Amino acid sequence: MKNDEKFKKQLNISDSAKYINMLFSSVQVMKNLEFSKLDIKKHINIALEPLLEESFKNK
Repeated sequence: MKNDEKFKKQLNISDSAKYINMLFSSVQVMKNLEFSKLDIKKHINIALEPLLEESFKNK
């Protein structure tokens, strides 16, 4: 999706907060399923990359 430029140029704070909340929920599920800490960290990094890139671009 990123390469197809389907990400919005301006991030909505409310939508970003919901996205992060869902990410934490998925991390909790991964912990309950006994995923390794490294796998969880990779998941978080991949999931947050679009938000962080957009956040730093605007500065």
